This record gives sequence, C-alpha cells and structure tokens, in this order.
Amino acid sequence: MRRLAITICILAFLTSTYFLTSARWSGYFTAHIDLDVPPEAERDSFVYYECWNDNVAQWLCNNDHVGVHGFEPAFRSTSDSDFVSVSSGGTSNAFGIFDTYHAPTSLVLQYRQKTTDETRQFHRIPIPIPPGRGDRAITVDLTRADVKPLR
Repeated sequence: MRRLAITICILAFLTSTYFLTSARWSGYFTAHIDLDVPPEAERDSFVYYECWNDNVAQWLCNNDHVGVHGFEPAFRSTSDSDFVSVSSGGTSNAFGIFDTYHAPTSLVLQYRQKTTDETRQFHRIPIPIPPGRGDRAITVDLTRADVKPLR
C-alpha cells in the first residue's frame, strides 16, 4: 500500500510538472514593406523604430526631437521595398494550452526629404503592423501620406 501511494505521488508530481512547465521564447519576423516613395524623399535615409503600443508611435511622430537612437535601417532594401526584422516573443507550455504571443503593434518610419529650397527635413510616419504570426506584408504610400516635417 505504501509503495502504491509513493508511486501515485511520483506520477502526480511528474504529470503536473509536465503540464505546468512553460518556456519563454523570443524571435523575429520579417515585415516586407512595399513603398510608394515621392522623388523628394531620400531613400537611403529610411530607418524604422519598433513600437509596442500605438501611443508610443504617435508620440514619436508628434515629438519634434530628431534623433536616430533606437531607429534601425532595413536589413534588405530595394528601390520600392524594405525588409525589416521585427522582434516578437511569448511563452509556450507542453500542449500549447496557455501559449502567449507578443509583437509590436507598429513601426515608425523616419526619413529625410528635400524641400523646394534644397534644404532637408526629417519626417516620421507610423506604420501599423497587421496582427498575426509569421512574416507580414505592409504597403505604405508616402506620396499620399499626411506627414508633417520635424523641426
């Protein structure tokens, strides 16, 4: 009887450990951004910032401080698209019962644009990231975007 009780306790412990064990993970997905760029925009100045909520993205776009701390260039660019690595993370358990997934809600694009008097001004625009898992495709039309210059 004692052996049976010990065996049941050990099996219960191992089973609960298996079910309650979770792993934290972090990774990246690729955001493929198709761009419609006006001729005044300097294509080599495009840098991106990950925002984990929309308030941060709006603050960055409304803040007149021009800086590049935290902004990163795309890991691959063509004349009309950028490929940006976006971080993600979450937790998983043995059976996927309590999985979580976290990713930024938007990117902020910062770029320089020539003005009519040949000076250059910085611009920022928020780019919403579509929900989901895995790589994402995003289209941004900067020719029609209402973007005010930073001071």
